Amino acid sequence: MSVASAGGECLSAALAAVGAALAHYRGPFAQGGGYLWADTVREHLGMKATDAALRLARQAEQVEASPRERDAVLTLLEHLGAIHPDHERLAQHAIRLYQACGRNDAARHTYTRLARHLSDLGLEPEPATQALNTPRTRQTR
Repeated sequence: MSVASAGGECLSAALAAVGAALAHYRGPFAQGGGYLWADTVREHLGMKATDAALRLARQAEQVEASPRERDAVLTLLEHLGAIHPDHERLAQHAIRLYQACGRNDAARHTYTRLARHLSDLGLEPEPATQALNTPRTRQTR
């Protein structure tokens, strides 16, 4: 078994597990309930959900992921991006994966959506995120 296929099998298994868990994650825990005790739990659950998706995204970027696996990771990133629209690392990974798939329109849409949400907060994307949005030029020799 090659390293790439072993990495792909690990990615598939992780995708199944994380996908099943995140299917139940519909948003911040007890949001708007006014329960002070829930703040820590809410932050912890949000961090666990995003960390799991970010680990999968890093793995999909580094391993030769199949198109189905990339699409599954992108679905998770989009799901969490809708819940946490100002989470820049989620958007960065989605942009890179969309670009790797040749889906540049989706990458630009993800960047525009993030920039709009950050602007509403009086912020702008980090330079690293802005760099992902610059058009890539091909060098010819």
